[in-house]
Amino acid sequence: MADPIIQSPDLGDVTGYLRDRIRTVPDWPQPGVQFRDITPLLQNPKTLRVLIDDLIATGGTMMAGRKLLERLGATVVEGAAIVDLPELGGSKLLHGSGLPLFTVCKFDGH
Repeated sequence: MADPIIQSPDLGDVTGYLRDRIRTVPDWPQPGVQFRDITPLLQNPKTLRVLIDDLIATGGTMMAGRKLLERLGATVVEGAAIVDLPELGGSKLLHGSGLPLFTVCKFDGH
């Protein structure tokens, strides 16, 4: 079965773009293991659009990641996390900065 084609206004055929840029390094770090090197993807800031983290507490990690990516020329369009701890203020900080945020669950009164 052929890979589905995902289109992006910035990149065109995203599936092909990713396939062409992810390097396979055979037998590393040991024989029989194939390492997938994604570092070539990091050379194009247009590929860096969504920040993903496991947890939003104070929001500091996601804000720092956003600032770093924007300095590299990326346009961060959304943040996503598994868990939000809203009482610690991170999600409020991120929303206040204009970053749309998606979380799977939140724990009030943690």
